[in-house]
Amino acid sequence: MIQLQMLLLIPVFMRSIYTDLKDGVIENRLLASALAPAVLLIFYMGGVPAVLAGIKASFILVGTLFLLFLAGAVGAGDIKLLALVALLFPAKILNITLASFIMAGLMCVVRMLWRLIRKSKAYLRGETIHFSIPIAAGTLAVLILGM
Repeated sequence: MIQLQMLLLIPVFMRSIYTDLKDGVIENRLLASALAPAVLLIFYMGGVPAVLAGIKASFILVGTLFLLFLAGAVGAGDIKLLALVALLFPAKILNITLASFIMAGLMCVVRMLWRLIRKSKAYLRGETIHFSIPIAAGTLAVLILGM
């Protein structure tokens, strides 16, 4: 059944990554348009208990990551994208979130090493990470590796 959830998520990831790289934002209308199909899919797969588990996981995730948002470490769109993933994969959201942050760290290290090889500054002040990429990569890693 994970395939059905991924059929919904892959286009959302693709558009999120595109707009994140292009404009630095993840569109609210994209996430909102995926919400109803996600709830219907979860209801089809597991009924009301599955929907409630997904909503609970999403609220816990948003409440936890809100502190990072207040600190300026993650954007609101990133949190909403992860909340959609939590709705679809409530039992795996802890692993997906951890994998996403690990992927973000690896992305930073690779970028810094690339810059050092090219003999430029390893870090540019005020630089951000487009977190939609690590979220997609972390989600796919957890689901493919079965973690």
